[in-house]
Amino acid sequence: MSNLSEVSELLLLAPDLVSDDMLGKALGDDAIFAMALACCENRVIARLAATMRLPEDFIGLLLREDKKGMSWKYRTDRHRRKSLRGEVFNRFGNANHLAGALDSLMHLGIRPAGRCFDVGCGLGFGMLHAARVGYAEISGCELPMPYYRPFVDYFDGKSGFSYQPVDFFSQDFGGGYSLVVCQDVLEHISDPSLAIRKMISMLDSEGVLLILQGNHQSASFVLSEPHYGVAFLSLLDRMLGAQLCRDLNLIPSEEDYVVNRWPTIEEIAEAAAPFNVQVLRQFTPIGRSLSTSSEHRAMIRSKLESALPNLRQRICTEQIQRAVDLVADRYMKVLDQRPGVAWPPNSESVSRVDIPGWVLVISKRRFDSATLIDSHLID
Repeated sequence: MSNLSEVSELLLLAPDLVSDDMLGKALGDDAIFAMALACCENRVIARLAATMRLPEDFIGLLLREDKKGMSWKYRTDRHRRKSLRGEVFNRFGNANHLAGALDSLMHLGIRPAGRCFDVGCGLGFGMLHAARVGYAEISGCELPMPYYRPFVDYFDGKSGFSYQPVDFFSQDFGGGYSLVVCQDVLEHISDPSLAIRKMISMLDSEGVLLILQGNHQSASFVLSEPHYGVAFLSLLDRMLGAQLCRDLNLIPSEEDYVVNRWPTIEEIAEAAAPFNVQVLRQFTPIGRSLSTSSEHRAMIRSKLESALPNLRQRICTEQIQRAVDLVADRYMKVLDQRPGVAWPPNSESVSRVDIPGWVLVISKRRFDSATLIDSHLID
């Protein structure tokens, strides 16, 4: 039985007869996901936990908090998600990128041992995955926001974990860490270079800094900025971006805009220049190799051209209208350039369009292997 209507009927009448295979297929549908949670929540949690390689009690907490979050008017993040299923699987995708990066460290001869620190640990995905791969003592910090409080409480008292609800720059976290993780955090910091230098200072002599950072100039980001889902937003500075989101009624005030400044890959490399830097992974659009990126760019151009008129109609401020038109015109010209990718980032062939993000490993010592560039297909 694979018909979704039949699965939904069985969930209502006899949920115990729904097989694991049927349940897995059904979880791809928003309505049936919600129905499955209502009829057999424990089985859904168990399946998600096995898929995400995370504890069941954590998945249960995540689902409860996401249910609350779906009713918020201003979400600050992932506000554009229309369903609980979309919320959960979006988080799974982000967490899976980090889990894959931690697993891939083995290719550079880096064995999980000692202490780990997660900068901007959010809900705690990184801390749990660090424990999964073998780190014995894991700490993390995140801004003291009410949304994170249940997750702070979750880690409180758990052996081997320390979740500190404080600003990263507000205190000294000490040193001697084998691994420091920074995933999708640098755009929220006013001085990314200073943050990178502080993170490196926390490492022991053999330690590594793992940075997962999106490329705000990539086609996927320009088409839909990851925090607010607005086309061309990632190309605007903080002041203009905040005004645009306020015009669109996505935030209550400009002070609530969560992006400070998107760092460039050159800035990250320069901050880490005194140390050894490896590209552990390079993301390319799903189903597209770089050899077919010209076709992909044509598709992106078409989508951006379609999005622009609607965006113009919703903008209330003439200054923001001019700013959007300016960055849109410049970016359309970039889409016409020849695609390519290279490292180091000062190479003229580095793509500003085709790579949604990088995973960088920064170390005080030389790695056991040559630079590994893994073109990893993600959505």
